[in-house]
This record gives sequence, C-alpha cells and structure tokens, in this order.
Amino acid sequence: MHVFFGGWLLLATTLLQAGEPPELAEQLPEAVLPQLEEILAVAAEASPRMMAWNLRVALAEEDRRTRGAGIYPSASFSGQYRYQEEDRNTLSSAETGERMIFTASVAQPLYHWGALRANRSVGQIAVALEENRLAEARRLLLNQLRGDYLRLILAHKRLDNQRRQIVLSAEGVARDEARFEAGLIAANAVGGTRAAHDRAVNQLERAEYEYATAVERFGTLAGLGEHFTPESVPLVVPAVPRAAAPPPYLAADYIRRGVDEDLRLVQIDQQIRQQELFEKIGRVRLRPRVNLVAGASQDEGTFTRDFTRRVSTRIYFGGVAVSWNIFDGYASRAVTRSAQVRQRQLQRERRETEAAIEQEVRRREHLLDHAARDLRFAEQGLESRRGQVRLAREDFEAGRFSRDQLNQAELQLAAAELSAYQARTDYFLAVAEFLSAIDSDPLFHADPRLIHANR
Repeated sequence: MHVFFGGWLLLATTLLQAGEPPELAEQLPEAVLPQLEEILAVAAEASPRMMAWNLRVALAEEDRRTRGAGIYPSASFSGQYRYQEEDRNTLSSAETGERMIFTASVAQPLYHWGALRANRSVGQIAVALEENRLAEARRLLLNQLRGDYLRLILAHKRLDNQRRQIVLSAEGVARDEARFEAGLIAANAVGGTRAAHDRAVNQLERAEYEYATAVERFGTLAGLGEHFTPESVPLVVPAVPRAAAPPPYLAADYIRRGVDEDLRLVQIDQQIRQQELFEKIGRVRLRPRVNLVAGASQDEGTFTRDFTRRVSTRIYFGGVAVSWNIFDGYASRAVTRSAQVRQRQLQRERRETEAAIEQEVRRREHLLDHAARDLRFAEQGLESRRGQVRLAREDFEAGRFSRDQLNQAELQLAAAELSAYQARTDYFLAVAEFLSAIDSDPLFHADPRLIHANR
C-alpha cells in the first residue's frame, strides 16, 4: 500500500514539475498589463517582421511543390510546320513540299534510385524548417515587444517626473524674482535659477521628442500603426504578484529531460537531414534512370511530284526509356563530399548549441533569482519613501516643514517609484526570458507538430 501511494505521489510530482509553472506564468508582464496582451496578439500576425517571415514560408511551400513535381507524370506536345526543298540525283529536278509534324507524349519516372523522393523530402523539410524559423522569430519579436513596452512605460514615467520638476523649477524662478525685487537676493542668484530652469526645459523638450520617436518605432514594429499613441502608454508598471525566485527544479528538470526539443536544435537536425538527402542524391546521379514513356506522332506532307496526294504517317509508341549520364566532370563526387562536410559542420554546431542552451538556462535562472532580490529591495525602498512623504505632509500641515521641503520629499518619492518600476520591469523580463529558455512560456509555446516534423 505504501509503495502504491508512493508511486502515485512520485508520478504526480513529476507531472507537476514537467508542466508549466503556474506561479511564474502569472508573473509575466501581460498578466498585469491587459493592453500588452492585446498588442502581442496583434503583433504576432500584423508585424512587418512576421509578414516577411510568412512570405519566406510561402516561398518554401512553392519550392516544395517544385521539388516534388518530379515523381509525377509529365506530358508534352510539340508541333512543327516547315517548307522543304530536296535535290536528289535520282530526280530530274528539285522536289519541294510542305510538312506538318505533331507529337504528344507522356513520361512517368519508374526507377531513379530514390533520388526523386529524396528531393521531394528536401522540400518538405525546408517548409518545416522555415516554419520553425518563423516560430523562433515570433518568440524573439514578442519578447522584444515585452521589453520595449515596459521601457516605454519607464520613459513615460521619467517624462512625467521631468514635467513635475519643470513646474517646481518655474515656481522657484518666480520666488527668486520676487525676492530679488524685494532686495533680498542678488541678481546673479536669479540668473542662476533661471539658467537651471532653461536647461531643464531644453532637456524636457529633447526627452519628449525621443519618447514620441520611441512610441512611433514601437507602433511600427508591432504592426499597430497610428493607433498606438504616446498617450496610450500607461504611467505605472504594476506591482508583481507574489514575486519570488524560480523553483529550483525547473531548470534542472529541463536540462535532465534533454534540450532536444529546443527550436534551435530542431532546425539543426532538419538541416542535417537535408544534407543526408543531398548526399544520397549525389551518390546516384551517375546511375541509369528508367522512365515509362507513351505517345503518338503524326507527320503529314505534300510534294511537287503529286500535289493531289497528301502523305500522312501516324506513329503510336510506348515502352521503357533509359538515360545514363556516364561522366559529369566529377560534379557528383563534389556534391556528395560537400554534403558530408556540411553534415560534420552541423553536428559540431549542434553540440555547441546544446551546451550553449544549457548554459543559457542556468544563466536565466540566475538572473531571475537576482531580479527577485533586487525587486524586493526596491519595493522596500518605495514603501520607506512613501512613509517619509506621509510624515512630510503631516509636518507641512503642522507648519514644521516648508513647501520646498515637501516638494523635495515628493520628488524623492517619484524617483523611488521610478526605481521600483525599473526593478519590476527587470523582474518581468527575467521571468519571460526564463520561461522562454525552458520552453514553458504560454504565449508562444512551440507547436509540437513543428518540433517533431521530419525528425
């Protein structure tokens, strides 16, 4: 009984660990920013980058049809009309005539040593390869858009802080001008305050231009066009629900199960399979090829010896045709050796990529752990600043703090909010990159039909 219960417990634990970790999936940025989820859904289809990749898939599909056409029957028709003149020593004069020749034929490849089917398989693998590249490009794009959107929120927040500082700076200039008119400060003090204000205004104008440009670039990349405006970007990066370091078993289990289903390795495997087929095709290029042929031919003509009589010849044929390229200048040998060398290159690349993926998984786990710690420290600092501002407001209302002191405390709070938003952004992106590294991101989890295609 204990063994039975223990077995079920072990199985349940394994299934939970192998599945998508729900705690981290809830801490992706689109989980707290619904508008980002809508943007990603649009970008996955309407982004110019995705449209370009879709065209590559369409081209691969047409190439597949071209490569596969060789295994089907081919039909041909030819027609010829000619005027001819024959001068033979058996005739007293030259003989002229008109001839019309028509030929229709059908050929079906019978035996080509597997070269035609191998060529068709090359095209099929090419389609699957482009589809996997499309999936990888989508993964990179959506992760980039996640980061760019969060960075736009940070830029919007910095811009808002600068605007608040400009307002306070303008108030400071007005106060210094009033004090100067009252004879309380010198003219150079007013000039210094005004110069600092002018520099801040110039910096704000530049920041506004850079922010608007960044918004425009994001809208173009995401395929949103003019529908995405600077005003549509929020000012707050929401708090992270239950921020924590990744469970220790996730990365270890992913590496232990093997990283063979990573799209980068799948693409290399497919390229190796293509080169194996190219090698097979090269080995049989100089072997005889057998085709079934059938057709009909008609030859009609009239000649000067008897214009009233029209000569007509009909021929029906069918049988087997053999073609044999005996020597091609060592081209077949070059094709075979090239495919073998390319296979060795890809196999070495696969080993290096597999090791790099394992290192990347461990690195992403490490970065997520530190991002969780940094976020905890930033949230603690934000709470501390909020408490200080509450005390400053109470002191200001009681007359113990001046307006400048209260403004300074509020500016420090705005800076702490920006630091916390930056830490939240880093954590959100660390979660997204980690889930993507272990193939557990629910947004663009690899399609298993692509993973196992032509393996």
